[in-house]
Amino acid sequence: MNISKVERNSLVLGVRMVMIMCITLFTTRFVLKGLGIEDYGLYNVVMGIVNLCTVLNTALTNGMQRFYNVALGHEDRNEVKRVFVTGMWIHIALAAAFVVVAEMIGVPYIEKVMVVPEERMNAVRWIFQFGLAGIVFIIVGTPYMAGVIAHEKMRWYAMVTVTEAIVKLGIAMAIVRCPADRLIVYGGCLMGVRLLSSAMYAAYCKLKFGEEIRFEGRADKDMAKKMLSFSGWNLFETSARMVNTQGMTMAINLGFKVVVNAARGVVLQVEMAIAAIADSLVIAGRPQVIQLYAAGKRQEAIRLARRIALLMVVVMIAMIVPLWIGAEWILKLWLGEGFMEEAVAIMRVAIITVLFDKLSSPMAMLVHATGKMMKYNLVSGIVNITVLAAAITGIACGADYEGVYWTACGMTAAGVLALWIVERDVVKHDGKE
Repeated sequence: MNISKVERNSLVLGVRMVMIMCITLFTTRFVLKGLGIEDYGLYNVVMGIVNLCTVLNTALTNGMQRFYNVALGHEDRNEVKRVFVTGMWIHIALAAAFVVVAEMIGVPYIEKVMVVPEERMNAVRWIFQFGLAGIVFIIVGTPYMAGVIAHEKMRWYAMVTVTEAIVKLGIAMAIVRCPADRLIVYGGCLMGVRLLSSAMYAAYCKLKFGEEIRFEGRADKDMAKKMLSFSGWNLFETSARMVNTQGMTMAINLGFKVVVNAARGVVLQVEMAIAAIADSLVIAGRPQVIQLYAAGKRQEAIRLARRIALLMVVVMIAMIVPLWIGAEWILKLWLGEGFMEEAVAIMRVAIITVLFDKLSSPMAMLVHATGKMMKYNLVSGIVNITVLAAAITGIACGADYEGVYWTACGMTAAGVLALWIVERDVVKHDGKE
């Protein structure tokens, strides 16, 4: 167990996230200034619809990383190549299916359900299509990104993501002075950023991994069956999580005024930043946990996973406490003229919720290593759907937005306790077989 490598990769990813957070603080401020609160709220809702259709890609990505690391744990380079080629064919098919599903679901929702001022409908249609194209670029580039992470090349991963953040900041600064429709221009530019990041992952893999990660030949049918079978329950859990996040955004759009939706969009940036720092520790440790487990070193894998979990809790508490205390001051400094009172209360509840939610990440990492997903992912999916149902019930009963968030927070905490019990049971019984 190479603890020093995990810690080194965690440091690299931690520095990456600090840089991205600092850049994002300025980016969001410029975007709010350039788009205005109403257009920013519309963009948040539309991209929520697009992202709702990417759940299958997320599930397959986690599965692909798992099979990469199992192959590396077996020290079988030919198996690594089969994983890549098979995964690439699966993602190409997924990209095609994604476009069809997104058009079938997204366009009718925008036209008939979503609350959009009539004069902004054309811009919303454009950013939906730009968002769709950007997600296709991400899907096709995912096998390359998974290869970079599986090989623990965290410096390149960090470089790509920081470059992406810097380019987004440049776009945000430019749209403030843009004479054209800023919402459309912003959506088109972000599509280009997604193409750039996918191209950077592909170029690195072709340069560094040679024969191991090269797209040639046909998919391995047996490998495809294994990857799709593994991803099946993972898909259920990921779908439920995405429905929870984006369903909440849509419910708030329908149940409250536009400024609340814009406040949620701002707070989601904070949530994602905190979650990304926590995920950095999981990303750094996940390859070794799975490789150790695949190599038969079960106890070492469990010890490493527990150590990552403890470190993640300490890091998150260190971030959340000052954010809670200085919420209003931080938001005023960050947003400037775009400051919204609603964002203060939402942020305080949201950062507690994300703490509870991320406690499940090290548990999932260990369950992924066993390959026995059904029980854990079933419970996780039910938890996420239940959280959303409770929030929607609160809105229907007339609760204010702060009460809705506290309801979701309490349900998330209860769900994590249930997942901890399930994780211990899965790992315990896997070790007896």
